[in-house]
Amino acid sequence: MKIDQWTRFVSSVGDDGASLAILRSGDTQQIIALAKSKGFDFTEEDIADLSAGDRSGSLSDDALDAVSGACGQLKM
Repeated sequence: MKIDQWTRFVSSVGDDGASLAILRSGDTQQIIALAKSKGFDFTEEDIADLSAGDRSGSLSDDALDAVSGACGQLKM
């Protein structure tokens, strides 16, 4: 799986508390079901690759911060 697909998926979750809880739970089947409900098609292997650190097409730390909601923090 390319990291940009995962990034778009995570961005699509936004501030939805229930969806964020599913992501944080690490329950692969629930994450796959949530992704499908949002038009993404991930496999268990895709999720395992991400968990293992496979970040094909990886983003910089700043880009990941922006996706995860840390965008706009003042850096000194």
